[in-house]
Amino acid sequence: MTEKWPFFYEDIREEFLSLPESLEKCVDNYFYKEGKEIINHIQEILSTLQFSHVVFIGNTFNFFASEIPKYLLMNDKESVSFTWQNIEMTEFYDYFLPKEYDTSTLYIFISTSGKSRLLKNAIEQLHILNIDPNLIWLVTNNKKSPISSYCGINLPIYLDSEIVLSSKSFPHTIVVLYFISQILLGKDPISEDIHSKIMKFISELKEYRKVEPTQTKILVDFLGQDFKIVYLISRDPVSESSCKLLALNANSFIGSMCEGISLGLFFHGPFQIFERKAINTKIKCIMIGAFEPGETEKDTLPRLVDLILNRAGSMALISNNTHLIKNFQDEPRISVVNFESNFTPLAPIFQSFILSTALLRISLIKGLIRSHKKKA
Repeated sequence: MTEKWPFFYEDIREEFLSLPESLEKCVDNYFYKEGKEIINHIQEILSTLQFSHVVFIGNTFNFFASEIPKYLLMNDKESVSFTWQNIEMTEFYDYFLPKEYDTSTLYIFISTSGKSRLLKNAIEQLHILNIDPNLIWLVTNNKKSPISSYCGINLPIYLDSEIVLSSKSFPHTIVVLYFISQILLGKDPISEDIHSKIMKFISELKEYRKVEPTQTKILVDFLGQDFKIVYLISRDPVSESSCKLLALNANSFIGSMCEGISLGLFFHGPFQIFERKAINTKIKCIMIGAFEPGETEKDTLPRLVDLILNRAGSMALISNNTHLIKNFQDEPRISVVNFESNFTPLAPIFQSFILSTALLRISLIKGLIRSHKKKA
């Protein structure tokens, strides 16, 4: 039996909805305060670092957040002279941790706490190998991390606090990784243009709060309570990060099996075991997509959506892609939740913002979380 959360529904919901203001503080630090000095310092030393490979290393939601720089570098790959990859922390420590002196790799560690055992051991190993500290960067919320002195660059995510792990640290980390990506691409991450884009994105989050109750109801009504498994299907590489994070959150919040999976893997995996002769009403599919259009939208995607509907009976779509929305908004079997933003790199923040409130509501309905309000 799933235990009740030790916090109240209203407190967690308030934390979720206060995300825009929390992000503003993070952005403000990087554009006008201490963070600006860190960015300037990186830009000054970057040309002296002769790396040919960049590795982003993190565990759980930090690893998921590293999909953002991977996406940005891939989209602009012709302008960079290095290769890159993102690796989960345990995998890095077991299989990729260098055993000898290395001058060609930039290691970017991502850890909210800044003190996990594997993180500490990995960075200490790099220090023992006399790897240049300027080739070791740490994205963290812990300015007093025990291994920060071994890292030439420490980038804070400037988070005050959070009740639910990842509810704010995941979005904050994405913003900081976006800044890092711009630096690696030879761009100024704290330019007026980027500041304008990010503040517009935050204002769109604030606007969404006005319609959040109705949008949350759409998702809650779609999911219901009598389901066995939820598939969060990412329509694009950026959305894959939020799908994987939200799947972990759903497992905790609603005490049901949930899997975050890409569109292609879904059809080559879970879809193949769907019952073919009857509609699987206890299997729920939510497709999550960002602004970027893709070739599959023309012919393949509508066909794949029809296949899901034929096997599952219904599905939900969370997207800011107007083409996708127009294609499916008149289909009664598809529950559509649209969000207004075209800033693709930060789309996972919006997606998690939307679905987290719905998962929280279902947790309350199922009696898995307490409320300050007493039942009549």
